[in-house]
Amino acid sequence: MKRSDLTERLLDIKREKGWSWKHICEKIGGYSEVLIVGAILGQMKLTKPQAANAGELFGLSKSEVAMLNEVPMRGEGTPMPPTDPLIYRFYELVMVNGPAWKALIEEEYGDGIMSAIDFDMVMERLPNPKGDRVKITMSGKLRVSNHEALLTSFETRQGPPLRMRRCGNPHPSRRGEDAAPQDEELTCHLHPSIAANASRRSLIGAISRT
Repeated sequence: MKRSDLTERLLDIKREKGWSWKHICEKIGGYSEVLIVGAILGQMKLTKPQAANAGELFGLSKSEVAMLNEVPMRGEGTPMPPTDPLIYRFYELVMVNGPAWKALIEEEYGDGIMSAIDFDMVMERLPNPKGDRVKITMSGKLRVSNHEALLTSFETRQGPPLRMRRCGNPHPSRRGEDAAPQDEELTCHLHPSIAANASRRSLIGAISRT
């Protein structure tokens, strides 16, 4: 069975039972409604406890429950640009407002992205005499780029210096009088937690020879 087949089975059961999305989300629990509905529609994964709750609710087999806990092929089945009017409006919203979001986020936080994995989204209905409004709140963890993390680390000089040892011959571009001898010890003031995630290329410009 493919994930798309499971999605159709879940939707068939939802129709037969006459369940609302709100009812399904309350029974599964643990996430905002947006993420749970996304999982039922095949775009997100559920945790094992949530998948077990879904299995009990929908009467699923063990393999179907396990599939709900697997990472799906996200975005599958949605054409780009979207053709559905409601989904297209969100596409248009990102295209128009995306550059401003990028500028404001980078000014406030520095170079990085807002995670769509460590992420939550809540939708609310706001009564309004001129017509009810849709309110969507997104919350994603800020993931700072390695380059930005290095700059921050060097500016604050966190932690003791981290020592590294050059092994083997230097890069061809470094051979000659300026080449560092083999096993030359290098040092940089870099917090270990950042060093663990930083690529060697990111470190090249930040290393100073002792």
